[in-house]
Parts: sequence; C-alpha cells; structure tokens
Amino acid sequence: MKFIVGAQLPFALSKLLKKKGFDVIHTDDLPNKELLLITK
Repeated sequence: MKFIVGAQLPFALSKLLKKKGFDVIHTDDLPNKELLLITK
C-alpha cells in the first residue's frame, strides 16, 4: 500500500512506516511543493 504523509504530520511518521515496509513519501520529499495529482 502507498501512503503520502502530509506536511502537518511529523517526518518521523514516514520513517516509521518505511521501517514497517510501507511505500511512503512525505510531502517534504516531493520534488516540487505544488499540488500533487495522483491517478490510478
């Protein structure tokens, strides 16, 4: 399962989820901080 951790949540949460085996990205890690559109 893939997750995007929002800016209002701590960066440590994304690290924890990665350790647990989830595919995670924190909004601070996005290449550009503009609106992200995710399509299936």
